[in-house]
Amino acid sequence: MSTRWPHAHAHIDARSLAMAREIALRLRNRPAFLEEARERLRRWETRNGPKAPGIQSWKEWLSLIDEGVDAVIDALCAEDDRGQQLRQNSPFVGVLSNKEVWAFKRAFSPCNEPNSNT
Repeated sequence: MSTRWPHAHAHIDARSLAMAREIALRLRNRPAFLEEARERLRRWETRNGPKAPGIQSWKEWLSLIDEGVDAVIDALCAEDDRGQQLRQNSPFVGVLSNKEVWAFKRAFSPCNEPNSNT
């Protein structure tokens, strides 16, 4: 753990959840993102093989996609360990633009945290 930012991981988790919530809103308006995610997951599995580090999460995402948009949104927005793990292997890359991703990174930077020593 960094001594400079002892809670940096909490910032990363909060940023990941905020981005997932934005992705969830977009999924409601464009369910085609689900098919794109399904295709991406299949490509990842084909490219990386059945022993890839993220394979369990990829399979879980495929199962959630089969269940429909509500199941995917619930998983994306879950504030538990499972949701956190799934977000780390999210097939929804590209839903947010690079500019939007960087805006989230700036907003959730540990550098933006008020100094608690004052």
